Amino acid sequence: MKPAGPLISLLLALLAFPLLTADVQARVERLDSQTRKRVLRKATEQAELIIVGTVLDTTIIAPENNDIRTCYTLRIDHLLKADEGMPSEVQFCELGGATGSRARLITPSVSYKIGHSYLIFLARCDDVSAYTTSCMACVAEITGETAKVTNPSVIVSTQALRDSVSTFMAALEPAYQKARSDLVVVARVTSVSKDDVDAPAHLVDLTVDAEVQEIVWKREGLGVSPQESFQLQARYPIAADLADGATRAQIIANADYLFFIRREGGEWRLGPSMYCAYRKVADQAVVDAAGYPCGRPHVIASRAWDGLVSELR
Repeated sequence: MKPAGPLISLLLALLAFPLLTADVQARVERLDSQTRKRVLRKATEQAELIIVGTVLDTTIIAPENNDIRTCYTLRIDHLLKADEGMPSEVQFCELGGATGSRARLITPSVSYKIGHSYLIFLARCDDVSAYTTSCMACVAEITGETAKVTNPSVIVSTQALRDSVSTFMAALEPAYQKARSDLVVVARVTSVSKDDVDAPAHLVDLTVDAEVQEIVWKREGLGVSPQESFQLQARYPIAADLADGATRAQIIANADYLFFIRREGGEWRLGPSMYCAYRKVADQAVVDAAGYPCGRPHVIASRAWDGLVSELR
């Protein structure tokens, strides 16, 4: 007796279901792309605030000069990077939007939907302005166990995304920088000069003249210490590489710094992370960044100066 046609279809569908599910799972990446990891690492370093939040409201700001902006209010669901005392909601603004007969189109951009959840990297260019996205390519719309990353558009594991951010966050901690340094010093910067040494790679060399105020920590077995006045070398990407999210530490003259230093090739060299240079501002230690997204120096991290120095002794 021949099985009925509908029954055969049902059996085939049931057999195919695990294969379809496996196919979907195979397309959910776990951040295996080295390029994606590199961009995410840089975004974690240069952001002042990293959150998973739900869009509650949008507002269009449209002044007469056509500098149209769209501002979004987010409920903070998870704080991944932030200073203490963050409120339960945050607002950030992006260039672009439409109101009435006026519109301003910005490319690339992200369309945020009310009620949807996103992983967002934010920075603030000064103390009074709203936050803005510090890595447009890193914005991810969260849907349960998966997240859709903006650029390139790809579905990744939400947990893998959050785990990667947490891993990169750990690399910003002073203890991590100390473990990869030969010396931690408090120094007064007297002058800073720079040379563009590798235009194709968009790198800049900084030469920092400084006066040692205190050797906070010295690696055991390091046979040399900097003189009272010494030179410090540093290399950073410059603004020409903004498409890759380039941001570098901002070091200024006539300011006191806590530096994490390596001894390389007979030179004192600042570590590659922006978190290897903390500037003293009153009783705070701040990390200054230059470049994306502000185009001018802005603070991306701050902590108590005395507590930081004591922690590293």
